[in-house]
Amino acid sequence: MSHRHQPSVAAAAAAPQGSAASASAAAAAAAASQSPSIPPSLEDLCVRLLTSRGLRDLAGPTAAGCGRISFYPRVPYLCPAVADKLLNSLAAGGKLTDPLLGAFTPDRCGLQCVQLENAEDLSLESLKVLKRHRLLRLTCVRLEQVNLYSLVSCLSDASKQQMVSFNLAGTSILCDKLPVIVCLSVFRSLASLNLANTELDCKCLEVICNDLRHLVHLDISKTDVVDIWPLRRMRHRLKYLHLYGVKPKQASRFLTVLSELENLVLLDISDDTSLARFGKPQVQQQVRELFSSPNFLPRLEHLDVSGNKLKLDVGLLRQFVLARPSLKFLGFAMVDEQLSGEPELPVEIAGFDTEDQLIRCLHRYRDRENYMQQTLCAVFLHTNHMFNLRERLLRATFPVLRKYSHRMQLQLAGTAVLYNLTRYQLSFKLCPAVRNTVVDLVLNAMGNFPKQQQLQKNALLTLCNDCFLHQAEFDRLWCLSLVCDGLVQFSDQHMVRMLVAIVSIVSAKVSSRDLALLGSQERLFARLVALVQDRRRLLRSQLADLPKPPGPSDLDPTLKFALSALWNLTDECEPSCRLFVEAGGLEAYLKLFQLLDCSAGAEARQCILPKCLGLLNNIAEMPATRKSLLVADIISMLSQLLTDSSLSVAYFAAGVLANLSLLPDRVWLERLSERPRRRLLPAVGDAVLSWSAPDAEMVAYRSFRPFVRLLEPRRHPSAQLWSLWAIRQVCCRNRQTYLPLLSPKLLRNIRALLPPDAVLPAGCSAFDDPLEQQPADADEAAGTADAPDADDVDEVDEEPSG
Repeated sequence: MSHRHQPSVAAAAAAPQGSAASASAAAAAAAASQSPSIPPSLEDLCVRLLTSRGLRDLAGPTAAGCGRISFYPRVPYLCPAVADKLLNSLAAGGKLTDPLLGAFTPDRCGLQCVQLENAEDLSLESLKVLKRHRLLRLTCVRLEQVNLYSLVSCLSDASKQQMVSFNLAGTSILCDKLPVIVCLSVFRSLASLNLANTELDCKCLEVICNDLRHLVHLDISKTDVVDIWPLRRMRHRLKYLHLYGVKPKQASRFLTVLSELENLVLLDISDDTSLARFGKPQVQQQVRELFSSPNFLPRLEHLDVSGNKLKLDVGLLRQFVLARPSLKFLGFAMVDEQLSGEPELPVEIAGFDTEDQLIRCLHRYRDRENYMQQTLCAVFLHTNHMFNLRERLLRATFPVLRKYSHRMQLQLAGTAVLYNLTRYQLSFKLCPAVRNTVVDLVLNAMGNFPKQQQLQKNALLTLCNDCFLHQAEFDRLWCLSLVCDGLVQFSDQHMVRMLVAIVSIVSAKVSSRDLALLGSQERLFARLVALVQDRRRLLRSQLADLPKPPGPSDLDPTLKFALSALWNLTDECEPSCRLFVEAGGLEAYLKLFQLLDCSAGAEARQCILPKCLGLLNNIAEMPATRKSLLVADIISMLSQLLTDSSLSVAYFAAGVLANLSLLPDRVWLERLSERPRRRLLPAVGDAVLSWSAPDAEMVAYRSFRPFVRLLEPRRHPSAQLWSLWAIRQVCCRNRQTYLPLLSPKLLRNIRALLPPDAVLPAGCSAFDDPLEQQPADADEAAGTADAPDADDVDEVDEEPSG
């Protein structure tokens, strides 16, 4: 039976006024989705499905075995457009293995444009299959088991003659510890070459400039090149040049070469930090002269000076942009200057001043970890005081947080950004897919950095949201495990309040079988019981200081959440019930009962008592822990509460006694000095007969399993009456949820109690429904009704930080 209780977590993220993190602290700490685009084609959707299944529908092990895979005979020949998409999608998703690559033989498919990204573990042997194809474009990013020389040996002569694009970013060009670039000379048709993040040096650059006569696109970012003088040999044909992170030895020589590249359409001279050598007076004079000249890069369409190592003045840069109508993009991130005060420039800008600029940074610089760190900090500051939906900006952060899931500082900034963009009512305006992604990213951050307190706090601020916890789809068992671990580990009061609030919600949506997996966590229950004891002492002090009994809004929210969490964690879970008893939970609850009975007002008692009694019901339902309730003080308290004016209090008190009726007289005599069983059980029946229908739902049941035993013919009539009243109320109020829980065995027990000509009360004709066709384990089905908490506490903001 589930006495599940699901409070609102509106109060859980509360913090004292004035505790918000400062903007500077957040910035120092640091806070696929792309912009909404055209929906994917049917072909693209099919490719996604096939690759998500690892091509199991198209290929399988060969008859010869040996770990080889081939396409099934029924699969037709795959044209290059389709084969390229399948192979590249497998690589991008991290699913491309040596056997799968070996399946792409020329007799079954044609390959032309191969992109091996996120496939670092491919072996040289598997890459030899490429020698049997005629490639036009090849991307091999960060391959760890091959180098340039061995990779070239895996390509056919036809590929070497006709390839127009070769991307070797992050793949070694060393052979026997020496750079071997001369083998690129065989690629006579090569128009685009990417050697970023390789061991390329000035001598290698000279070979490239001499031998590759058709090259128009060159990327030598983050290489060992310190002198770009050889580029002068390509000054008439070079159109696209990427020099991100290149550290020139002589700034003047560097600028002279740039001034001679008259046909450049794209120039990227961005950097991570400004360089002192570009700040020298003579160099600054050269920069001003070049950028003032109308003949400097007249055809430029794309300029990236992020990091601004040229020390460009904003006014000079504005003059340069306006003098070139062809210019479409300007990268101006990671700089001290700002363009926001200037009149709007007629170009797309990637920077930190506006939302559009930030989105462009998140898309264009995604492969630069330090840029993403600073961009997320800028997004956090930009959104710190915004309270309207920014879904495009939110979506733009998703790929970044996925890509750098194991970078703590970046995740610290990212979780703060997620909070800013989804706080309060903003989460309800998000589409379901975006909500799910936010929760998954938050849980990934929590799982990857379980000991980082500020990151965990940022994540909890985002997760502690009614919309996410009730409406998003996510792995609730994993979430529950993470927050339970945090509850044991952290003592920060704001974190504890959020942690117990999340536990109280999520545990009600986890199956009993999964709850049992947490039942071995002795420290968790010891922590929760200790928390109840601490908050009880706080409540006692509060009651002594208040001039009048507190109302529900005056009660400590942490106490209410902790009681709800314990109630839900022990629901139909015998290991959890046992751990609660062993942790001294009954003694703690009894002291809380006594405190409420003596000092609290009626409203406060009605708020807390049902949570406590709901847990005692769970204890009474479990045969292993039922006897522990046969304590004189507990029985006396239950006897008094049978006639309580609050229906929910009386209902749960009666439920505990009804379940205790399953214990025989001898057990009662062993544990108690008198025979209260014969006196109490008739009182339970009298109490039930005095009740009227509740105005609102009091409880949500996971299953009706414990009712089966209570309704057996030989059980006490009062226990049977209580069970029938409970089943009738929930079935009349929510037929769709609870009719499936009426198992054949339960229905047989109910019908056995009724005379053949009995007329069922109106609204309970559900008992006549033909449910005998249900599976035998229907009583284990999970209900989905929520019992809301009537007591919400006003929100007080706490801001995330790094």
